Amino acid sequence: MMINSTIAAAQAKIEWLGTHLEKKELLTGFCDMNIESETFAIEKMIEFYKTHEKDWAMDRDTKKYFDEMIRIADNGKIKDHIYEKYNRLINYEQGAARKDDYIQFKIDKNISEDTNQILYKIFYKLE
Repeated sequence: MMINSTIAAAQAKIEWLGTHLEKKELLTGFCDMNIESETFAIEKMIEFYKTHEKDWAMDRDTKKYFDEMIRIADNGKIKDHIYEKYNRLINYEQGAARKDDYIQFKIDKNISEDTNQILYKIFYKLE
């Protein structure tokens, strides 16, 4: 599930970048700091998960990751999540002003302190 949903997210990001950026900007190779492309990719990743949720067996960490990401998306907090994920190094003008609100949201909605740690744990699990 994680590999396929990550591929869907990557393809969505490529699609967004190709549609919204000029060719010269794409050719620089450094066009990935746009929060809109990240938001689009996460939305497509969640969409893929919802479509294929029953198609593959899932680890409980994978289920937890997507449950949390869906709660984040359903509450309109994807940009805040991305801003935190990239340690405030992505273009998001409202990010600093919304930081405390996002922290409280994570507490209220039982979102892991660092959802990305779950993602990395899923990808690097050795058995």
